[in-house]
Amino acid sequence: MAGEADNPAKQKSGHTLWLLLSVSLISAFIIGCVLLLVRQYRGDGASAVIEKPTEIIAEAITLMRAKALQGERSDWPEIQSMANQIAHNNGGEREGDLDTALRYLVSKLEDGHSSYLSRAEVQALLAPATAAPGTPASIADAVTVQRYAMIATHGFSSLDPATELAAAQYLRALLNESVGRNNCGLLMDLRTNSGGNMYPMLSGLLPLLPEGLMLSFKSREGASSAVSRRGGEIWVEGERITAALESAPSAPVLPIHIAVLTGPQTGSSGEMVALAFKGRANTRFFGLPTAGVTSANQPFPLRHGGILNLATSMTLDRSGKPHPGPIQPDELIEAAAAQKSAEQAAAAWLDKSCK
Repeated sequence: MAGEADNPAKQKSGHTLWLLLSVSLISAFIIGCVLLLVRQYRGDGASAVIEKPTEIIAEAITLMRAKALQGERSDWPEIQSMANQIAHNNGGEREGDLDTALRYLVSKLEDGHSSYLSRAEVQALLAPATAAPGTPASIADAVTVQRYAMIATHGFSSLDPATELAAAQYLRALLNESVGRNNCGLLMDLRTNSGGNMYPMLSGLLPLLPEGLMLSFKSREGASSAVSRRGGEIWVEGERITAALESAPSAPVLPIHIAVLTGPQTGSSGEMVALAFKGRANTRFFGLPTAGVTSANQPFPLRHGGILNLATSMTLDRSGKPHPGPIQPDELIEAAAAQKSAEQAAAAWLDKSCK
């Protein structure tokens, strides 16, 4: 809109918004930007006619070249030519062929995290939900490994504010209950955390993390956005993202030593949670390398109603170290025995540390 580019407050709000959207595409932003676009192309799914698909392909390439982490490459003209051919595979201008062409473009970024959502997929996101994308209790569970509590934090996708808050409170209550068993050591299991909304996860676990910077995002141009702990709140730059959990305050005594378990299913926002623990004192990682989708994504609506979800920023841990690929554990456990062996190795380290 006119004037917004010159308004620093609006720029900051927009920047924070895309950080929130990096964990999910179900948001008011997309509803506002896309709903009218989708309605322009009513039709029977993939057989709908899309006007001027080559212009949409050109629009997508312009966005990729300007915004994507891996957007700087010299062969875009050849890629664009191939995408145009794919869009006209059946001699017409059909939506299904355009979707295939746009997915081909995204594949050429080779970053492992960018994606394309077709108009049909966006419509499904905009449809009234028939089931909640995550119930509060689905965010985590706890078991005992030897004499230590192990909290497994799972992927959690809800962006409903009430559900987010309830999930964070549930996780915090689970943490408080677990540390009562042993206040020296704790296992944090992120092996099934494939991503979603990282803020309820971080909010619930916040007492375990030091005050100040937790992680940050750095764009291709060098712009940085810090995710920080301020007391019981999470802030991104100058904006508060989560409030303190007044109904679930921190336990009076917290574990000193934390063993973090990771694996190939630890991805996206699950990796953000892992990185928040990187550099924390008395913390050690066990298991297998993570999925390696540690970039932050930003959604870009296209004129026909589809969405490019582009990896636009790399993630840095609290020390400022970038993590462009899989997060490596401190103790690598062989895949054939990773499940139990990682837990046993972590418990053995806690035994040694808690003497």
